[in-house]
Amino acid sequence: MNASSKINLLVLCVALAASVALTALVGQQSIAHQREQLLQDIRHRIIDQTDVQVAVYFNDGEHLDAVVDDLFNLSPAVRRVNIFDAQAATLWDRSVSWATSENPRLGALREDTADTESSKITYGSTLYPPGYGALALLTAGESVINLSIPVLSSVNPLEEATTRQQFAESLTTAEDSTSTFVTGYVSVSVSNTLLRAQALKPVLWVALGSLIFVIACVVLSITVARKITGPISRLAKVADDLASGQINQAIDVDGAGEFKEIASVLNSVIGGVNTYKSKMDVDHQLLSMKVDER
Repeated sequence: MNASSKINLLVLCVALAASVALTALVGQQSIAHQREQLLQDIRHRIIDQTDVQVAVYFNDGEHLDAVVDDLFNLSPAVRRVNIFDAQAATLWDRSVSWATSENPRLGALREDTADTESSKITYGSTLYPPGYGALALLTAGESVINLSIPVLSSVNPLEEATTRQQFAESLTTAEDSTSTFVTGYVSVSVSNTLLRAQALKPVLWVALGSLIFVIACVVLSITVARKITGPISRLAKVADDLASGQINQAIDVDGAGEFKEIASVLNSVIGGVNTYKSKMDVDHQLLSMKVDER
């Protein structure tokens, strides 16, 4: 392998390493951003909207279904939504068709989390989205992010005599209340595989840009390496020819000043050799003529 090939190989390796690192970094950042944005949207929909409190407190099926619809509409990565009352009894449960058989208990999802605090856990799953099996395998299998958020209210859920009007009035005076009760929980499960799939588009654009960058680096490397090593190769060949006596003409090398200086030195040597050869030829002819005269 000559010097030019080594230079080109080195540039290719460096460009590929930089491109892979950049693509991986963008992919991780894109996935992290989409994940945090989705979790933030879920929290906002559950905590900041009073209709969730009303639907859970009164076990209003129509409104519970509307809340679940809104949560599924936040992202295709949402795979399951469970709504529980304060005693962890299921009020509403909906999942995508490929994840119906997996339904962790609320206690397992919240573990040691305080009743009034949200919990977030990640667990592995053998159920992955159809059509994304290869992606799941490439990323160490399907994993699920579960966000469990308590539904808080200033109304005690054990007071069954509370009417909707009284409940609405309690919401308007909630800031003045010193008591907070947990009326239920909303559990949302998110597929990490589908989050990664959503992040593939920007990653593919970065990968395409990186490929163009690698090609440009290789082309530039080949061009520069030829300009550097081309004159050196020519000078090396001239030196070999000169050593074997196969050159008698001056050489002209394109390149930087250093190459021209070397070429000038070699031309001086070639000129000296040619002069010496001419003198030797003349002496040889004279000697031959003298021998013939005798």
